Amino acid sequence: MKNPQPSTNQDSMQPEVNLRSISSGTNKSFMTIIIGVLLTAIIAGSLVFFWQKSVNEKKINVLKQMISSLEEQISIKKVKVSSQPSLSELDSFVNWQLYTNDKYKFSLNYPSKFISNDCQAKLKNPNPDHLICLNDSTNTERIAGVPDIVVRHIYFNDLQQFEETLINDVVFGGSGHHPKSFKEFEVQKIGQNTFYTIVTGNYEGILGINYYIKNDEYIIVFEVTSSPVAWLQPDYNPDEDSFNKDVVQFLSTFQFN
Repeated sequence: MKNPQPSTNQDSMQPEVNLRSISSGTNKSFMTIIIGVLLTAIIAGSLVFFWQKSVNEKKINVLKQMISSLEEQISIKKVKVSSQPSLSELDSFVNWQLYTNDKYKFSLNYPSKFISNDCQAKLKNPNPDHLICLNDSTNTERIAGVPDIVVRHIYFNDLQQFEETLINDVVFGGSGHHPKSFKEFEVQKIGQNTFYTIVTGNYEGILGINYYIKNDEYIIVFEVTSSPVAWLQPDYNPDEDSFNKDVVQFLSTFQFN
């Protein structure tokens, strides 16, 4: 009786199957590692991209704010200095009228050709903030019911509110719109004082200019209406308007008491 012989083929194939199994498992592990590394790189790259984008956006916003601030400072520094009155003009101030407001503690001189009126009695829509109205007695062509100059006051609390107050106070004639920003106001040195000015209307032969001066509590406003003016002339310049030049001259005498 023969003893059964071991299966040589089966024994020789067993290591090959094990090697294939090990190789397959190694490949799968290797692929898993590669996929994991790629996913990690993609996630890390995305995080870095969005973080860098956020940082850049913040830098851009900071730069925009700095540019806006510099533009505001440049606008404020563009101060126009009005010509000072001559000695003969200063001598004539002696014959000018003196207006003093004890409540709001300011005074100014104005030419004798100006007639002062109580705004509450003269205006169609009187406002308790209106302090005095001035009319040039030589102006025979003014708009009916519109004084040449209205002086009034506005309260405010701080610098930011001051800018907003001026923007809200101005209504451009014919449009009903307010200035878009404080940059539309011009800083003008008149006498020893700093005024903020803006042209409120320049059409149909009428020139409107507002002059603002402030202390720590309130703003004094001079609403100037000049008529008629040659507004259609190509070389027309509101700064050269004769009536406006008169106003600038007596605004040089303004002082807070």
